[in-house]
Amino acid sequence: MKLPPKKKPGDPILASDWNMMLEAIAARTPAPGQGLNLSSASGGFSYSLPGQLGQLPKGQPPFSVIAIEKGPSSAYLVTMQQGWVIERNLLSTTHPAVILHMPKYGGTPLATIPRPQLSVGVNEIAWCRYRCAPSGLINYPPEIVVAAADQPGAHY
Repeated sequence: MKLPPKKKPGDPILASDWNMMLEAIAARTPAPGQGLNLSSASGGFSYSLPGQLGQLPKGQPPFSVIAIEKGPSSAYLVTMQQGWVIERNLLSTTHPAVILHMPKYGGTPLATIPRPQLSVGVNEIAWCRYRCAPSGLINYPPEIVVAAADQPGAHY
């Protein structure tokens, strides 16, 4: 968005110039999503959850990003909401026919408090990796993997 032209002392400030300046400021101001607070400091902006630490607003989607912090070197420390990998054994004659698996990162389950922080570099993405037998049953525990390259997979 283009800013209004500079004014000289004594020039009138028109309503259109003032409104254009306010629109430019609003367009460049970060806006937090639902359930987040925005804090500004000399180093920039940060997003945080209101309330007590570790307490999430209702309706937080599984595997969503809760917090991002600048980590050592060029990495970021990412805190992720827990999520379950659901295994369904529809042909089971025993119970339970549905099993929930909690993924781990570095051997720590995502549901642990305090939550594990994923070390994510620039151009990297977090994946939930697990292996299934041809029947669809999980035969390798789910884990969170951070990598720059696409992860191989198979769908039965």
